[in-house]
Amino acid sequence: MGKRKTSKKIAPDADARGFGHNPFAAHFGASPQPTDSPQNTAESSTEASSGTATLDLHQQKNLHLRVERKGRGGKTVTLLGGFKAGAGTPPKDALEDLVGQLKRALGCGAALEDDTIVLQGDQRERAASWLNARGATLR
Repeated sequence: MGKRKTSKKIAPDADARGFGHNPFAAHFGASPQPTDSPQNTAESSTEASSGTATLDLHQQKNLHLRVERKGRGGKTVTLLGGFKAGAGTPPKDALEDLVGQLKRALGCGAALEDDTIVLQGDQRERAASWLNARGATLR
């Protein structure tokens, strides 16, 4: 004979202290639990966004787009490189932010390899028009 299965149901009269937010608390007369005020969350989000570096595409001269197939299992990828910022390359988090923007705008997969952005597929024309619209200069 097999084991008896135990019921995993919660009794309706059980204590609900383990649950955090009750959307019906005001309806049933219970006092709502204190949450973070919208002012505190807005301040924390602006602090987080101001800490990230942004990449100014107007200052990016001589960016290059090229298509590559070798070493990628026969898959076509578009490489975007040539980023310069002052003395060296831009911060990695700024490039990762640009990767996210490109992924959303072009609707394709993208990744960051060293200081080069890798776009899935042949995206030369679409990426060039997107970058030119934002002030970048392509070679």
